[in-house]
Amino acid sequence: LGRPGAAFKADIAVDPVEGTSYLVRGQTNALAVLAVAPRGAMMNPGPAFYMEKFVASAPARGKIDPRWPTEQKISALAEALGKDVEDLTVFVLEKPRHRELVEAIISTGARVALYPAGDVAGALMAAIPGSGIDALMGTGGTPEGVMSACAIRAIGGEFLARLDPQLQTEAKAVKEAGIDTARWYERDEIITSDNVFFCATGITTGLMLEGVERTKTHYKVQTMMITGATGERQILTTYMPSERMAAIAARDVA
Repeated sequence: LGRPGAAFKADIAVDPVEGTSYLVRGQTNALAVLAVAPRGAMMNPGPAFYMEKFVASAPARGKIDPRWPTEQKISALAEALGKDVEDLTVFVLEKPRHRELVEAIISTGARVALYPAGDVAGALMAAIPGSGIDALMGTGGTPEGVMSACAIRAIGGEFLARLDPQLQTEAKAVKEAGIDTARWYERDEIITSDNVFFCATGITTGLMLEGVERTKTHYKVQTMMITGATGERQILTTYMPSERMAAIAARDVA
């Protein structure tokens, strides 16, 4: 990021455990996530903790109006991707707030992939052609949305979002801040630079990455890295000797 030798001022978004409550129960898609962009390039959502999102791969870019009814979005998505509606799979977080959304998607004939957590993984899968996920829809965390938008800008996918408070205290704070919750933001408003970097490491095995595995001699971790300057992405599998991991843990405790 930036010119060699030059100081680089950055916005950094970090989620050490995306899917914390589900990790405790050993469920899927828990990640450690880091996103970096030039200073001022990341959207500042203020007091909004929740965000409604629509994510898809590059062929859908500019083809979907997020204000359309669900049925119209699904139909337009199928046309943009060159698929039959029945062949589409939409990632949705398994939350009570999404009951009507799930029913609307199923009524079109498309499939729904319901997961209790992991909308960063779901968003990335939706943006990567051939992943088995064609779109992500519904409301999840705002920080997760901003981090996902970094990755999706880098790989060229579509990301649309509006702030969608779910808590009374959040709604009050958002209103007092003068934030328009009816407005949909485009991807390049959420992340205004291509000069981004995204990194996600699997904690529990999920759609996108394998989780941490421990043997008597090694820890195995799998990480996806995406560079916006080139659009490159790679998945790196690392084997770390157990003694090295123990030394790091001891240092951190100290």
